[in-house]
Amino acid sequence: MARNEFSRQTVEQGIEKDKEQTKELAQENENHVHDLETERRTLDSLEGGTNEGLEECIDRIKEAQDISAKEFQDGTDQVHEAHEEIDEHQNEITEGKERADTDVDNIQEAQSAMDSENASGSLEAAMESVQRDIEFLEQCDEQEELIEQESMKLHEEHQNRADTAMGGS
Repeated sequence: MARNEFSRQTVEQGIEKDKEQTKELAQENENHVHDLETERRTLDSLEGGTNEGLEECIDRIKEAQDISAKEFQDGTDQVHEAHEEIDEHQNEITEGKERADTDVDNIQEAQSAMDSENASGSLEAAMESVQRDIEFLEQCDEQEELIEQESMKLHEEHQNRADTAMGGS
C-alpha cells in the first residue's frame, strides 16, 4: 500500500497561496498601470514655459515611464510564474484524482470478489470516502481554474491599459 504526502490541507494551502499571490500581483500591476496612465496624462497636459524647460521636463517624465514600464514587465513575468505554479498545483490535484479513481476501481473489484456481505459494507464505506475525496479534488481543481482565469483576465486588462498609456509616447 503506497502512501503519499498529498493532503487536503496541503491542497487547501496551495489554493490559498495562489489566491493571495495572484491578488497581490494584480494590485502591484494595477499600481504600475496607474503610474503609466498618470505619466501619459501628465505628458499630454504639459505646455511648458520655455522650449528647453519643456524638453527637459518631457525627458524626465519619459524616464519615469521607462521605469514604470520595466516594473510592469517585471510584474508580468511574475504573473506568468504564478500561473505556472497554479498549473503545477492543478497537475498535482489531477494526479491525486487519478489515484483516487484507481482506488475506486480497486474497491469495486474487491467488492465483486467478496464472499461476505458484512465486510462488503465496510468496502462500501471505503468507496464513499474515496468518492468524497474525488469531489474535494474536483472542487479544488475548479477553484484553481477560477483563480487563474480571473488573474489572466485582470492581467489582460492591465496589459491593454499599459499598452494604451505607452502607445502615445
